[in-house]
Amino acid sequence: MSLASQNKNPLCVKQVAGGWKGSIGVDAQGHAVFGETADGIRAGTRCIQQRWLTGRTTIRLLIGPAPGMGHGKPWTAKIGDIEGYIRAVATYMQILADKKLKLFLPDGYCNLPWIPTLINLEEAMAEVESGHDFCPPLSDWLDGIVRFQRNFPEAGR
Repeated sequence: MSLASQNKNPLCVKQVAGGWKGSIGVDAQGHAVFGETADGIRAGTRCIQQRWLTGRTTIRLLIGPAPGMGHGKPWTAKIGDIEGYIRAVATYMQILADKKLKLFLPDGYCNLPWIPTLINLEEAMAEVESGHDFCPPLSDWLDGIVRFQRNFPEAGR
């Protein structure tokens, strides 16, 4: 069983100061542990949204470090090959890694027609993060995104 599955954290987001909403702990590697998978999805959606709003609007920029932006680490170095991670996600989504994704409006909300693209991106990332061990059902992805929309904008996590 993968850490993503054990932690109900499909995108393997790290715990933040003050904790993510729905987080019930942290594992030995610093990943947030959630009581419900939908809360783990909500946290992952928030991470993607924060990157997307800073101009990281392609798979390559969302996952990898943003060249010339002066901030941001790669999504993960777990597999030791960021380009391999980017390729795997692009292949899963059947799009080019440098194609601009439409995920959020300028105010940070996810536009309804773009939700399938967001879910597809998150499913692809979860596949890589878990080693193909953990892909929650569509109902969890939808619930997580609804929780994200309902709680945004929020001062905390």
